[in-house]
Amino acid sequence: MARVSVLMPVYNGEKYISDAIESVLKQTYTDFEFIIVNDCSTDNTENIIKEYSDDRIKLITNEKNSGVAKSLNNAVKYCNGEYIARMDADDISLPERFEKQVRFLDDNQNIGVVACSTMTFCGDKIINEKGWSNTEPDKIKVDLLFACAIAHPSVMILKSALENVGVYDEEYNGIEDYELWCRISEKYGIACLPDVLFKYRIHEAQVSRIVSADIRSKLASLKRRQLSSLGAELSDSEFEAFCGYSMGEYKIDIENISVLDNVFYKIVCANKKSSVYDQRCLSSVLKGIIVGTSAGFEKRDAQRLISQSRLVTNGDYSMYKLKKKIKSLLKRG
Repeated sequence: MARVSVLMPVYNGEKYISDAIESVLKQTYTDFEFIIVNDCSTDNTENIIKEYSDDRIKLITNEKNSGVAKSLNNAVKYCNGEYIARMDADDISLPERFEKQVRFLDDNQNIGVVACSTMTFCGDKIINEKGWSNTEPDKIKVDLLFACAIAHPSVMILKSALENVGVYDEEYNGIEDYELWCRISEKYGIACLPDVLFKYRIHEAQVSRIVSADIRSKLASLKRRQLSSLGAELSDSEFEAFCGYSMGEYKIDIENISVLDNVFYKIVCANKKSSVYDQRCLSSVLKGIIVGTSAGFEKRDAQRLISQSRLVTNGDYSMYKLKKKIKSLLKRG
């Protein structure tokens, strides 16, 4: 029985699926089964898959078009491996990806998911040579408070973690990965290898993407759940600010930074009681956001924002460090 089950859904992927399949078949780690779920493609996708004679490939065809979350859940039932490696039909796994991820999971029994750094590209153009800079589980868990933090098709998942917390929640289709990482992070560590082992393709039509009302609603629901677990009580306006910042839609001005500072202060205070996140890591990340955002204003305003911040001036951030940071801002330009 293969140790790794590679899981790849596809819908009308004829343009790039050969690149994806061949990148999997060329892995230096070979003890895997390759489960491809055809979600009722209407193009030549299925014929292209059937051209490959590798007996590790198992083709599953949905009875009707079901979407990513349902397709993945249906396919998980066929996964026999100890680990499940995700893959998308338009991306490319570099040759050592599986080998390094298997070794990492073997050596770190507390980790439920390991991703890897990615190279983002569009056609022949490299957009980002190395993404996903945070690699430590505590930092990734804090990052999940705001965004997905890891690239879904780059991950390898401990199958027993899925059996423990449950599979993809189909109510969150479209952000099913983000919702799952949040649940897994409650019981397991999530890590990211610093090595670039994955090439994430951006389609021309994807370069400028607007968050739909449906996705915005699902993200807001997830944010409420995260804050409830944390024990953080926010007013309606504070919740809107938190969601807006998380979705990249929050207007950064002097007044709004003060609102955001108060939100972050409440989150840090709540975590002191609930201990959902590593307190030092959470505090450091949130203070870094306030200081870094404030630094984008004129020197005098930046100095005032930082010196008046409830978050930055509270607790383990000493006045010496505060004065040093303000001094460095005043030296800019």
